[in-house]
Amino acid sequence: PASLEPSLPTSSHGPIKMPAVLKRPAAAATAAAAKRQKKGQATKQMPIQPAKQAKAKEVMRPKRDPLLVKVATGLGQALDVPEAARFMLDDVLETSLGTFQEDRHPYQAKLVGVIEDTLGSVERRLQASLDGVQEEAKRTNEAKEAAASAVERSQAELEEQKSEVCKKKY
Repeated sequence: PASLEPSLPTSSHGPIKMPAVLKRPAAAATAAAAKRQKKGQATKQMPIQPAKQAKAKEVMRPKRDPLLVKVATGLGQALDVPEAARFMLDDVLETSLGTFQEDRHPYQAKLVGVIEDTLGSVERRLQASLDGVQEEAKRTNEAKEAAASAVERSQAELEEQKSEVCKKKY
């Protein structure tokens, strides 16, 4: 049935044909230039240059408060928190901790609580690591002292044996 077929736009000269889908103009020009060069024809056009790249400027953040830098460093050590969450917490430092406590919105207060919990877990992990290292250092010192006393005993025995050898010789 002709009534069910989609109708094409028409003009007084008949149906309007849609233009054929072409490649992007820049890509088409590059492809045409490549074809001309391949055939050995010299191109009289200037070579197509890539779009000028703006100098890669990092987004200039205002200087951070040194205390917030320390907090951000601590958040960076939270290895048990997903990376995306660490970035999110880092991004909200200025708006949450940078606001006076009495001026904070309840959501900002919750974020401060999350930051506090995260830093608390970092502190507990670092403290456990420190305790383990101190315990290892204590055991090492005890082993060192035991070895030093064994060396002293061995040297005393050596001196004793040397004196006995000297007595027997003479």
